[in-house]
Amino acid sequence: MTLIIEAKRESSHVKSPLIREVARREGLEPERLARLIASGRVVIPANLNRNLEKRIEEGGIRGVGEFLSTKINANI
Repeated sequence: MTLIIEAKRESSHVKSPLIREVARREGLEPERLARLIASGRVVIPANLNRNLEKRIEEGGIRGVGEFLSTKINANI
């Protein structure tokens, strides 16, 4: 399941570790972050084919968008 579909379903009670980790780092409530993702104002770039649990533990998961510290993502 993609993160945006998950965010739409979980906007009242967030279970996704990606959303919870980014919300914790940014000082937002997970429910608010889920609503921002569902509306398209925030994205969490993550390759689901990689070991996300390891990236979460290492602190490598970041969100990009409105109300977050990272506003632009440029991959060159």
